[in-house]
Amino acid sequence: QQNRLTRQSGGDIHPLLHENSSDLTEQRFTTRFSGTEFFLQQGQQQAQKVLPESIYLEMARAAVVRASGQFNKQEANKETAIRLHNIQWHQPVVLDGSAKAVHIALQEQNNGQVQFETYTLDESGEHATVHFSGTALLIEELTSVALDIGEIKSHTMALKYDAEHQGLQEIYHGDNQVLAKLSLPSVLSETQKDYTLHPCLIDAAFYSAIALIGEHHLPQLDDETPETRLKLSLPFAMESLAVLSSCPSQMYGWLRYSKTTASDNSEKMDIDLVDEQGNVCVEMR
Repeated sequence: QQNRLTRQSGGDIHPLLHENSSDLTEQRFTTRFSGTEFFLQQGQQQAQKVLPESIYLEMARAAVVRASGQFNKQEANKETAIRLHNIQWHQPVVLDGSAKAVHIALQEQNNGQVQFETYTLDESGEHATVHFSGTALLIEELTSVALDIGEIKSHTMALKYDAEHQGLQEIYHGDNQVLAKLSLPSVLSETQKDYTLHPCLIDAAFYSAIALIGEHHLPQLDDETPETRLKLSLPFAMESLAVLSSCPSQMYGWLRYSKTTASDNSEKMDIDLVDEQGNVCVEMR
């Protein structure tokens, strides 16, 4: 079986992969973020913007699919399924009012997996800061999975909350589970075709985790800011992410505690993103 990384050329390959910057030392894609992208989040300081966790996932997915030579199948309306493993967010990329180049390096392993690492370079270009890492493997045999949304909803109750996230439309809470209805805002409808994992929908799924951590409500404490509450819901590691198909504009996110418990007192949960018919598009473990 041949699964060599291939080099592509041309203009922007993907909104998160602006150019193939590979050389003889590594297979690499580079993206230059201007600081005006719609998905950026507010940093700790007023002038700062940071890349949300969802961006690294889509960047890695897109880079591996394109480098593996499987993107032509996707252009023929055939989904390229992929599974990411051992995902780690190390530290965020911070933009301080100026553009920043972010690189993702890929290295094929002997077992057919691809190791990826997202990093930035200092002004000298000699010292790298790693922001995100993991491994990936294309899924050759895709098994169709579907959830009964009506059955899940019957074990939950609707919550009232102040909608602070533009992609979160409704939320239902049950016994150690949350069902969130996700919707891509109309102002971003033109961007849907550009992403398999749309950052707005992925971020909304992460944000709805606050309802599970908070047990029966989205916390609305006076001394908490939206940024603080969002930070509570963000992941720092993920065992695996299976991307089975693209995210449609209307989805449900089913969140529940993982059957395995964390040894460091952190919360472990599983998230499935499904279309309105219950077909699973993304599995997060």
